[in-house]
Amino acid sequence: MSGSKENSRTEDFKRATAGALRAIAQAPEVQVAFQPGPSGLVGKRARLPLPTRALPQAEMAKLRGAADSVALRLRHHDDALHASRSPGRREAKDVYDALEQARVEVVGGEHMAGVAANLRARLSDECEAEGYDRMTRKDQLPLPAALSLLVRERMSGEASP
Repeated sequence: MSGSKENSRTEDFKRATAGALRAIAQAPEVQVAFQPGPSGLVGKRARLPLPTRALPQAEMAKLRGAADSVALRLRHHDDALHASRSPGRREAKDVYDALEQARVEVVGGEHMAGVAANLRARLSDECEAEGYDRMTRKDQLPLPAALSLLVRERMSGEASP
């Protein structure tokens, strides 16, 4: 594929992904930026990982999963309520935040099979990148990650990656 076709394909993918994020979030005013690094959300500004030019299927699924995760947070999360109930201790807050993200993703993926598949692809990649499959002791897995995986299993009925 020539460079301009690859760029066009990547730009089309970015446009479609940003549009899907806004539609799922039911928030047309959300600004979406594709930048190197992890995905994130600050107010109504979403940051998604920058796709490569080749854009293989696996990468597209992970990027869609990142976009869907951000969209579902926008749609099903209440910042004020979350902050009012957030625990003070750092470890407890990390667990609380991880469980909230698991909740919004499970709730959001419940009625959208494509979104659920994208979230599974992102979670599988995340677990692999963190080396969870190579851990041999319980204390190697961070508590927020362990509880998040358990809650996802319990709420969704699907096994962890």
